[in-house]
Amino acid sequence: MWKKGDCFNLFLFVSLFCHAGLIYLAYHSHPVREERGEEIFLVNLMDPLSGIEKETKEGVGMNQNGINRTAQFLTQKRRMEATVSLDAPEPQYASYVTIVKRRIDNVWDYPELAQKARVDGSLALRFSILRTGIINQLKLLRSSGYTHLDDEALRAIEVSSPFPPLPEHLKLSQLNILATFEYRIDQE
Repeated sequence: MWKKGDCFNLFLFVSLFCHAGLIYLAYHSHPVREERGEEIFLVNLMDPLSGIEKETKEGVGMNQNGINRTAQFLTQKRRMEATVSLDAPEPQYASYVTIVKRRIDNVWDYPELAQKARVDGSLALRFSILRTGIINQLKLLRSSGYTHLDDEALRAIEVSSPFPPLPEHLKLSQLNILATFEYRIDQE
């Protein structure tokens, strides 16, 4: 004779068994996985050229002319891109970054809703300016914890664009800018 709980336990067991079987089949026989040939990419937070010097000495990664293709590409890529802080740029970028900062300051506001609620905070974001002055990427790196504040900073960057073209003397295809936005309410 079946008890009340036996039917439920049987159903639970069959359900778990079927789901485990489906997961196994999906993982081991997925056609997209076989067609794509998945690759694994490792990300290191170290200077990419530090290991290349070792490769050059050992002769690894060299072409027939003795040129290390990887080092050559990374060196060229570094010349094409630079990353600076909006608040304290390196001297060669200072005049351009000052123009960018002024344009952002002219449109950046403290959201009225946040002011009324006496909400303050700071956030960090990164944006990239292409040679033409157009924003390529805009990403919130650290939230203030308040959507209104984050959205206003992102909006200020978007509205400020396009920026002036990158100066020719910089020889960059893209300038990455790290910015911190602080919203503070004076305590009376």
